[in-house]
Amino acid sequence: MERVVNLSSRVRRSIDSYISTRRLLVIIIVILGLLLYIGPSIFRHIRISIKPLSNEAVATCLEEMLVPYQDELQDFDALLLHRIREESDKPFIPYVGNGKLAVGATSDYRLHIKGGRSLSVPVDFYPVVDFFLDGAKEKEVSVVQFTTGLIHRHQCIQLPRLPSCISVHQQLYAHRVRPSVLVQQVTITNPSDEMVRLGVKQIGGERWKQGKTSVERLNSATADSHYHLSTGRVRIDDLSDVLVVIGSSRVSSAVTLAPHDTQTLIILHVVEYMPYITEDAELQKQQQQMEKAVRAEINALLAVVPQTLHEEHVKAWKYLWQTGFSVSYSKAPKALNGDKINATMYYVLSNSRSPLHESLVPTEEKKKLDAFLVNPDRCYNGHHTLHTDIKLWSSCMNEAEIANLASVWFLTLEKQGCHQLLQAGADGLMQAMVLSYGGFKFSNLDLTFCTHPKDLHRNYHFRRLLYGNGTHVNVTVEVREEDNKAEIFVALDRNDKTYWACDAGCIDPPVELGPTLKQFPVKLTDPVTAVLYITADRQHIDELKQTIHVKEIAEAPAHEQHVIALHKHGSHLSGLPTLFWMSIAILIIIFHLFLFKLIYNEYCGKDNYRQRFYS
Repeated sequence: MERVVNLSSRVRRSIDSYISTRRLLVIIIVILGLLLYIGPSIFRHIRISIKPLSNEAVATCLEEMLVPYQDELQDFDALLLHRIREESDKPFIPYVGNGKLAVGATSDYRLHIKGGRSLSVPVDFYPVVDFFLDGAKEKEVSVVQFTTGLIHRHQCIQLPRLPSCISVHQQLYAHRVRPSVLVQQVTITNPSDEMVRLGVKQIGGERWKQGKTSVERLNSATADSHYHLSTGRVRIDDLSDVLVVIGSSRVSSAVTLAPHDTQTLIILHVVEYMPYITEDAELQKQQQQMEKAVRAEINALLAVVPQTLHEEHVKAWKYLWQTGFSVSYSKAPKALNGDKINATMYYVLSNSRSPLHESLVPTEEKKKLDAFLVNPDRCYNGHHTLHTDIKLWSSCMNEAEIANLASVWFLTLEKQGCHQLLQAGADGLMQAMVLSYGGFKFSNLDLTFCTHPKDLHRNYHFRRLLYGNGTHVNVTVEVREEDNKAEIFVALDRNDKTYWACDAGCIDPPVELGPTLKQFPVKLTDPVTAVLYITADRQHIDELKQTIHVKEIAEAPAHEQHVIALHKHGSHLSGLPTLFWMSIAILIIIFHLFLFKLIYNEYCGKDNYRQRFYS
């Protein structure tokens, strides 16, 4: 014990001979401050690096199945949702629709048809088929691909007492080109060395109290050409009903897979509905005609290669998304980002027919609808819609909320001058929504960009705005990092004539537009006017400066640094973590306490001051 005391005394004397106690205290405080700042990052890195990987076969199976979607998920072009919701899941649901019919996950994929402006009327019919294995452990996730209108349901079922997993991949879509058709394509893979028998659950019309279901045989040479035909009455509102007829593929009660076997099932549903007729004779005639139409559609589908059905649908959806909008990611609380914007657009588009792509719409009718895209009237005649505190961006946790969201969008666009675009179906709807994001407004002679300069504090890109018969306008807003000022870039990726543009006030000479980006400053006028004008009429743009009556035109002021920091870092503190500022505050408090102690010893504790004792 005496040795320990002597060693401690020698160490203390050695330290005191080279450094004072006060300096030692300052060094300790600095070291503690550094640990407070960088310590959490180090510990987090260590914790992540030593985190054990999941050994569950089911989890491994799902991870492998989700690899192809990583880029789309990162770009917010897809949505990942677990069957049993997890914290990481966004406030949305798996959902497919085409303006005539829709199904969503929260109601066991219950069928919905149109009532009013949206697909708001539920039918007690459950078209989607599920697969299960009694006593087995399983997990399921769904990936909603916005740009293709597909739901990918990935289900992994672990075999009892075996490390292998049965994988079930279901693709579900409401066909864009054939609006009466709902397709479920199922691929089941058995990688094990044993035969597996999966149970099949098909509810269909079992819960439909006002419907009747029969089994009928098609004129087909296939092994199983039977199908279910369900007919019933559905209440739309207090004043009207519809007659609904549904033809569905019949599925066996079980699927047997040999070792290392893969099977593909195509489950088809054809849905027709018309206003209900109360007169018995007319009702019977109506029902017969609808059933005949359903039978004809099913027969036609059986003659189509499944891959062709898939390609028709995907091509139509991808065409819709050629027009679009992107925005830089913001970490600000409640900020509107790409995930919510794309999900909202997808849900609203799913509630709109697309007659320009539908196979049964006559060519002459399509020409008339195309004219609405060329002449958009005065869309969009309102303030831009990129605000998070309005009904247009509400979360959707069930089919009713999706229908309500779509109705609000339809009503808003209709009342703000976009009724002609909406008549063109989903193509016009997409144009109207993107126009509303930037407050773009068409008039007889020009297209104006009417967003207030103070709202241009993020990077925006408006893609392929249709102008005229064959012109696509791309408008980009970028905030310069060096001075936080916004600037506008415009380019045409296609044009049928010469187009010109000028910035706010049009006091500068007009600029001819083309495939290369042309830069325009963001100016602020008093009173506020549009920040950009685009037209094909050179005389009109030359005369605009004589018609824009303002007191002052100046370059818009730079955005405040705290606003930019909030978007980039999620706080006003330029990206430094909260723990850093807490550590700074603690160091300041300790410094002042130490300073107080020095002053106290100097003026109040002088008589009691003791010199160091060296033993």
